[in-house]
Amino acid sequence: MSITSASSVADLEAAFIDNADYEAQASIEKAQTFVQACRGLLLRRPSAAKRSTGVGSFSAQWNTEALKSELDRALQWLSFAPAAQADGGVVFPSFQEARDYDSGASAGSVTRNYGDQTV
Repeated sequence: MSITSASSVADLEAAFIDNADYEAQASIEKAQTFVQACRGLLLRRPSAAKRSTGVGSFSAQWNTEALKSELDRALQWLSFAPAAQADGGVVFPSFQEARDYDSGASAGSVTRNYGDQTV
């Protein structure tokens, strides 16, 4: 679904829900649509609304802070997404075992000649 200025609040809510799984799908397109839906909802949806009728009244309040939090989270995810898309996933290398590489030299069982040195 493409979000435009003519999109209704119902369209924005549908786009918000339909694209909320952008992380699980690892989809940049879904994340971008989710961000657009968040922004549209923040602009079009008041934090509180009341309507009175002759029979009764209706009031609703929306949590705009949660919406802003979701927007920030999606923007943060998108900032790392291009690197993730380049090779299929984000890699966080660990060099924890770099010094534990067993060349055999520590046990004394393997010796190798490197130029004029024996290791």
